[in-house]
Amino acid sequence: MKIIFLTRLFYPHIGGVEKHIFSISRELIKKGHKITVITEKYDNNLAVEEEFKNIKILRFSYPKIKVLGLVVVWMKLLKYYPNFFRADIIHIHDVFIWYLPLRFVLPFKAVYCSFHGWEGVYPIPFKNKFIRKISAALSRKNICIGKFIPKYYGIRADRIIYGGVEKVLRKNLRKQKDSIVFLGRLERDTGLLQFIDWLEKNKGEYQVVFCGNGSMKRKAQKYGEVKGIVKDPSKYLEKAKICCPGGYLSACEALNHSCELMFFYHNPLKKDYWQLSPFFRIKDKPKQARVWLKENTWEKITEVYLDLWKS
Repeated sequence: MKIIFLTRLFYPHIGGVEKHIFSISRELIKKGHKITVITEKYDNNLAVEEEFKNIKILRFSYPKIKVLGLVVVWMKLLKYYPNFFRADIIHIHDVFIWYLPLRFVLPFKAVYCSFHGWEGVYPIPFKNKFIRKISAALSRKNICIGKFIPKYYGIRADRIIYGGVEKVLRKNLRKQKDSIVFLGRLERDTGLLQFIDWLEKNKGEYQVVFCGNGSMKRKAQKYGEVKGIVKDPSKYLEKAKICCPGGYLSACEALNHSCELMFFYHNPLKKDYWQLSPFFRIKDKPKQARVWLKENTWEKITEVYLDLWKS
């Protein structure tokens, strides 16, 4: 099949959604499918068109101005009409509003969407809920990354997943008992402030490494070493006894490196983000974690996508 993924950011940008799409694409290519990713040209040095790991990437730029920016996006995507017309599957990750005009220009096309995370604002603005409801209504089927999405956005999920790992590691790792890794963006919505409050109460008891970047970098530096955005955090997770993940993919990686998980949150949505997920149940149970990981490799997650499209 010819499959198009439409997403705001992709390679070489580092992030959870980007890794999710890349991992799914890699598995689909193994099965003989052709993948095109249409995404934002967030850096002027990036090529408008290139191929990476057999994934065709098409990029476009637009002004970051409300309304005008969206109109420009619509105009730019209309230029990709031939690509969308020839595609067997169009799967949109969080930016269905970009595709809105084409949804009516190509009403017969098989269009699906995945909803990742939340916008970091609580309570969720009506506009954000409305956009996701419209996106779900205009899609044949959808995938929600987490049970909290149907609860807080009022949409029905056709599939619920949490992300995966490439393969389940078999290493017996020697852990430093006082070592903690915070793996995620250094922002308020990841629970960073609550983690720092906890560190303040347990001052001097732990060695902390922050793998991430953000507006709270300076505050984090007072409590540990900030490594910035780390493409592969394996060497830190291998040593860490505990991981405080900022999101689901971070939790997957931490469990795959035999870390215990600690969760911090600052509002009811983020609390449900974790407590409604399987990570809360298996956060300190390595045997159950391994069973869950084996059922949630990227190969298995790709089968969820294929099953969705077939249904």
